[in-house]
Amino acid sequence: MIQRSREVLGATAGAHVESMGGKAGVEGGGRKTLHVARFAGTFESMHHHDLPARLAGRVLGFDQHLCSGLRLQVPAMHNLRGLRARPEMGGDRLHVRIAKQRMEFRYHLGLLMRATLLALFTFSLFAQPANFTMQRSKTQTISLAQYRGKLVAVAFISTECPHCQDLTKILNTVAREYAPRGVQFLECAFNEGAERTVKDFVERFAPPFPVGWNSPAAVRTYLHYSILDANFFVPHMQFLDRSGVVRLDVPGEADFFKTPEASIRKQLEKMLKPAAHGSVKK
Repeated sequence: MIQRSREVLGATAGAHVESMGGKAGVEGGGRKTLHVARFAGTFESMHHHDLPARLAGRVLGFDQHLCSGLRLQVPAMHNLRGLRARPEMGGDRLHVRIAKQRMEFRYHLGLLMRATLLALFTFSLFAQPANFTMQRSKTQTISLAQYRGKLVAVAFISTECPHCQDLTKILNTVAREYAPRGVQFLECAFNEGAERTVKDFVERFAPPFPVGWNSPAAVRTYLHYSILDANFFVPHMQFLDRSGVVRLDVPGEADFFKTPEASIRKQLEKMLKPAAHGSVKK
């Protein structure tokens, strides 16, 4: 329609020149003709975005703003990444058609894969007996497997951490009380230079349970922390049942450590009950 209007305006300008004859250009008709032609060009430039012929069939990013009349036909799902749409003409407005079935299939497939990976991770972390070894000296090691048949509470600490030192004082008291009931306490230091500082740590706090050490990388791997993850707080505790399976994993930032002694006693009493082999928590 706009293209046709421009042609009509242009034809009108030409007819005006023809009717004025040769004097048109001298006596002012040329200026009038020029005004009409310029108006036709301006009219076209103002509305060029409404011309279907000028719309390129290119691939559009999902977050691009095409025009004020853009309408996206998408399902009611949010935060979906990587979608691509193909523009097509539909009446006087631009519509974006998205392959709905393919998008829904990918969405549900992604959910299924995440659920599967989570189930595998949980199974590998909790359903199997824990396998971790630390050094107690240059020639002696401590393995979680050697305490099968007992409940085990192991704390991963830094010998220089004040919170870890306070926890050790609490464990000293709790360990003496629960040892006759078949509970074994352990501590594993994994700060830099722990192999040198553990000896002074043991002499200072005199824990009635073994204290060993391992490298930061080994502890992170065992606890399923990335070496790039800076959010790794200490102390970190685990509680293992008599089969060596982790029943509770407590990261350092958990509310558990706001009242550590009460939390530890509560967890041990729960695990000491005959039906304590219930659900797994983290």
